[in-house]
Amino acid sequence: MYKQGGSDKAAQLRDFFRPPHVETLPFNVDAADRYAQIRANNRVSPADGIRLASASQGGVDLFLTNDRRLNGLSIPGIHFIAGMDVDLF
Repeated sequence: MYKQGGSDKAAQLRDFFRPPHVETLPFNVDAADRYAQIRANNRVSPADGIRLASASQGGVDLFLTNDRRLNGLSIPGIHFIAGMDVDLF
């Protein structure tokens, strides 16, 4: 965005990702331990492991993803992992 002179667009995006719209979950020591467990027990990339560990540590009810390889995983602390195309209602 910045290369194209989109500082206004970047500011809008930053504002969207601030509370109350989005809650960011920390990657702390407890999440790091969950990350190690997730990577030991599942075939996920390091980046996916970090996202899943933070979500797990934060007690996320629903983890939406475009990655079909993550659909159906059972990760303690996450109630449901589903694709973006799931019919929630």
